Amino acid sequence: MMPEKEVVLRRGDSRLPTIKPLGKTSNANGERRIEKSKLQHPTNSKASASSLQDIQAVLRQFWDDLGRLDADGLKAIMDWPVTIVEASPTGNKQISLRSPQDFDEEFSHTPELARTRGRSEFYGTTPSGFSIQMQNANLATVSYVCRLPRDIVDMKSSPDPRRFNAFAVLRRDPRPGSKWRIIFITVPK
Repeated sequence: MMPEKEVVLRRGDSRLPTIKPLGKTSNANGERRIEKSKLQHPTNSKASASSLQDIQAVLRQFWDDLGRLDADGLKAIMDWPVTIVEASPTGNKQISLRSPQDFDEEFSHTPELARTRGRSEFYGTTPSGFSIQMQNANLATVSYVCRLPRDIVDMKSSPDPRRFNAFAVLRRDPRPGSKWRIIFITVPK
């Protein structure tokens, strides 16, 4: 298709065409529109505003506990099974932990020097810029940015090597008063 001429019109010009929809306006095959609940629209519900804050608090707690090597604290905010992906530009390493005992086994591989100091290389990591998508009232996906400590990044590797784009999935039991727990999270390698 080749246009024959081009006409530029200003807003409000009476020669602007009116676009009419083509085809039938009813739903195909008798489909009905499904109304979403208020919980699927976080800005419409005070209860979900509380959920959003709770989700952010769990992720901040994760990074704080990881930095302080607090195994009990980490286990308290995880749900089983949990998947942890160590992401890097060269490849990813995935760890799937089916129980707190699997976590303890993996945690035992932490270098002795770090355990003695009570700090991991992630001590001082700060998460921010949370973008939370409520999949339903009890499942959320979160993308956010972590600012990594200066001493663990190669300052020549990228324009802003201290930024790590992270992702997490959290769920909670549908019973009232249940806490959000991590079932999937990415950490830098």
